[in-house]
Amino acid sequence: MSRRRSGGAAISVVGAVGIVILALLFRARPGDEEEARGPDRPETPQATESRPVLPIPEAPAEGMRQPLDPPATREPEAEEPRDAPSPAASARLQVRVLDPWDRPRRDGNVVAWLSGSTGKPVAEASVHDGVANLSLPMGIAHRIEASQGSSGFRGLFDPASLDPAYSDWREVTLRLGANCARVSGRVVAAETREVLDGVGLSLFTSDRSLTAQFGLPGDFDLVTPPGGVDLTASAPGRQSESRSLQLARGEWVRDLEIPLRVVAGVALVGKVTDREGAPIAGARVTFAFAVPHRIGERTTEMFTAPTGETRTDRGGGFAFRDVPLGRNAIEVSAEGYEPSGAAAFRIERDGEEIEVILACGGRVRIRGVDRTGSVVSLREVVFEQDGAEILRADRGNVQRKSRTSSITGTATVEGPWGGVPERPVFEEGFLVVEGVPPGMYNVAASAEGREGTASVVVVAGESVDVEIRLDD
Repeated sequence: MSRRRSGGAAISVVGAVGIVILALLFRARPGDEEEARGPDRPETPQATESRPVLPIPEAPAEGMRQPLDPPATREPEAEEPRDAPSPAASARLQVRVLDPWDRPRRDGNVVAWLSGSTGKPVAEASVHDGVANLSLPMGIAHRIEASQGSSGFRGLFDPASLDPAYSDWREVTLRLGANCARVSGRVVAAETREVLDGVGLSLFTSDRSLTAQFGLPGDFDLVTPPGGVDLTASAPGRQSESRSLQLARGEWVRDLEIPLRVVAGVALVGKVTDREGAPIAGARVTFAFAVPHRIGERTTEMFTAPTGETRTDRGGGFAFRDVPLGRNAIEVSAEGYEPSGAAAFRIERDGEEIEVILACGGRVRIRGVDRTGSVVSLREVVFEQDGAEILRADRGNVQRKSRTSSITGTATVEGPWGGVPERPVFEEGFLVVEGVPPGMYNVAASAEGREGTASVVVVAGESVDVEIRLDD
């Protein structure tokens, strides 16, 4: 009986131990947590991000002080790279510039500033055929201003401006203000009322400004300062006529007709020779006549541009037909000779004669070089003899202090007239002066702050090259 009890007790102990082991095993199963928790127990919050497990520092040994850790320094977080602001894209703004009568301006200037700024302009452009193009950043306000160009009388047009203006607009129009008047009409033949060609027009204003143009079509359209204006029209073989006008600012006088009547012309014959009396064939002879101009209460004369041109024949002779009586001018030039320059003379009757005597001259070609031998563009050259200036030439004009040629004849010669400016010739890097009187010269040349001199002997009918070294 006692043995059976002891055996049952042993089985009970072993069973209890097994139950404990099974309970532990079932508790370790992750899926059984909810069952073990029970339906009424609150759920444990789940971590939304994993955190690193930090090691637990060891406790310091007894009797030793734990040093304080230095404060943790947090490295600044690197910002995400940002794109640098890019400059605004540019676009072309087309600026149309009109005069007060809505006609495109042939010339002018357009300037742009940042809106509200009075500093340095950000863009500039010239007007061509009524249009100027500005390259400006898009989306940025600008102030643009258009002004008159250099042609004609100054101050005829008041500037026009626009603020703000954006290149995004692509095109804007500016209309200049009227500080002027306008006169349009035609110059006609008195006998037929047909429009003439080759007309000369001159304006004399109340502020004593004078402008003149020749060789124009008979239909004209002029812009002039306001106030009193004397307009004179002329044409070859016809009597000039003047009109006095009183013009208000912004006024437009239309359809003004100026008839010119025919005047009886006469023949002018002449001859060109050298100083020994030998005829010069192929000489170029140009002719101009004087036009009376009414200026207020008085009348003055002004020569037209050359209205006639011919060449001498083998005997040196020339002739012009229908030359008006009165004051005229003539100018003669020939290769290998000093040009005569323009001389005024007066014709009183038909058949007047004139003789032009030219002095032989040489051809001088001048070139400037630097110390390396490179060619330098000359600004000016001066010919001197015994310290006296004889001739001066720059890039656009030849000025002679004296001339050895002469003009005589039955016509009354009055003396030199300015005439058409004598121009130098440029070839192969040389500045060329024709018709330099024979002799020895000291030639001084200058260019961009550098100067140099050289001596040259000029022989009539010959050409000579001069190379001048220019030093700083």
